Amino acid sequence: MTSADELALLRADVDDLTAAIEYLTSANLGGTGEGDLTVPSRWSWRHADPRTVAQLWEELISWVNWLVPRYELTGEAAPIAPCWYRHPVAVEELTALMASWQAAYQGRPETPRDDLIAWHDRWLWPTIDRLQARAGWRGCIDHKQHQDRILRSWDPDPDMAATVAGWTGPPRDTAV
Repeated sequence: MTSADELALLRADVDDLTAAIEYLTSANLGGTGEGDLTVPSRWSWRHADPRTVAQLWEELISWVNWLVPRYELTGEAAPIAPCWYRHPVAVEELTALMASWQAAYQGRPETPRDDLIAWHDRWLWPTIDRLQARAGWRGCIDHKQHQDRILRSWDPDPDMAATVAGWTGPPRDTAV
């Protein structure tokens, strides 16, 4: 490789880095609420109003209905239960997976990048593995129909607010 070739490669790297910096800067400072940590993302079920909930369900159902056959997520190894929408953990995980898929596959169609393979390696398969362990749908798959789960109730400690109000740092184990 000649020094002219090496210089051309370095220029291409600098151009790629410059484009990435410009993209990240415009995404975070574009005045659209993106990058503003006080504005919930459009994928936040917790903060969604009824109109957003309806849009999110429509989008998520369509996307999962594409994902499952596309990646053959119907077999024993990595099934998505047909009643996935009744499992809150699955809804949250699949919403996050859909959002990361959109970030990888939508926008910038002519720009070569590695986020397409990274989506598979970093997000898709680890999420599918987590769902098998945490979604709570094993009984649904085994019985071939939705099985309601018995969940333990959880109530926050009533002394929590008063206790942490006096703290000036992170909690410490008093037994230590």
